[in-house]
Amino acid sequence: MLIEKHEIELAAKRIELYLLPTPVISSRYFTAKLHANLYLKLETLQPTNSFKVRGATNAILSLSETQRKKASSQHQQAITVWLLP
Repeated sequence: MLIEKHEIELAAKRIELYLLPTPVISSRYFTAKLHANLYLKLETLQPTNSFKVRGATNAILSLSETQRKKASSQHQQAITVWLLP
């Protein structure tokens, strides 16, 4: 599935109020080792220590209010199953 540039820009705009901006740094080690400029995006600075929070936040914010309520209810049911003795 190919994602269009404008879809990425919309997603970035949608989530920007909810997530921290993360820096991009140059990796001297890999740049020297690979003889190419290599950069790292420090998504480990997000609350979940990964980039996955970006996709999850975008997915939730893309839902309608009805879809959010239904998803929330289903999520609560799934959690309840694991909390039962």
